[in-house]
Amino acid sequence: MPKRRRGSRTARARRPELPTRHRRFEDLVAEAIATIPMPFAAALDEVAIVIEDEPTRDQLTANDLEQGAVLYGL
Repeated sequence: MPKRRRGSRTARARRPELPTRHRRFEDLVAEAIATIPMPFAAALDEVAIVIEDEPTRDQLTANDLEQGAVLYGL
């Protein structure tokens, strides 16, 4: 099954309920991915980029973070 990149025009069209700050973050992620040069960009076809609103309790614990902390990537 083909993967779609988060933050694409079609993703925004399907998720109009996202707050503006979330859409902006997805746009920034899409822009950053678009700047990755080949052959590294081609390798991303096999990488899932997942954007979640909040880290899970397990992610917070594993990274020694307090509840409510911001986690920008793993």
